[in-house]
Amino acid sequence: MVVNAELPGLTMSNSALKIEAGTVPSTDTPTRAAFLCRLFQLLDVHQVVYCVLHGYESLPDHLEHDLDLAVDLASASGLYHALEELQSEEYRLFLHNHCAPKQHCFDFVWLEDSTLRSLSVDITFDFGYGGSVVSSGGLVSGRRRRNGVWVAAPKTEFHYLLLKNALRGFAHTELRQRMQQLVQELGDNESGAVVAQLVGDSWKQRVLEACRSGQLVDLLC
Repeated sequence: MVVNAELPGLTMSNSALKIEAGTVPSTDTPTRAAFLCRLFQLLDVHQVVYCVLHGYESLPDHLEHDLDLAVDLASASGLYHALEELQSEEYRLFLHNHCAPKQHCFDFVWLEDSTLRSLSVDITFDFGYGGSVVSSGGLVSGRRRRNGVWVAAPKTEFHYLLLKNALRGFAHTELRQRMQQLVQELGDNESGAVVAQLVGDSWKQRVLEACRSGQLVDLLC
């Protein structure tokens, strides 16, 4: 790990890492589930204030896609130590991309029964588009504990899914279903406020109805 002053504790070299079979301890076979369990354990040990932004329903045992985490900027140092300790075990940091001023992607790899496996951990300290930006404190505000993992508040998750996926023209079936659930859970007033913040009052009702029906991408394309 290489640290510089741009973002304390988080900037790492963008060099590839060669993995040899002999570099992995021969105790328990590392798996994706084991990686996730260990990561969440280390985040707690180092008192990192974080939350999983979406796709957390089956965590820590199963995850279909990349892991998206929001982290309070005040926990940057703890996050660095957690990732450093994780890398000292069976898992290796293969690549780090500094995607945006406060967004980072860490690609970890490991050997599982002599097969190279990987998982991307996307970490954001704020998230937004245009004038709608949620700070690190806002992203973790209202987080909930679920199966030993901190997950985002429903309002935060809805905001994130709208902005990252649906409003960019991508929404797979599971995402559409999740957005329908969130609109129902939040109610019209709270979900409508999120939509209005992103697209304005003139589009609010149409976007909200499209979220309910699972047709948001069709509306915006």
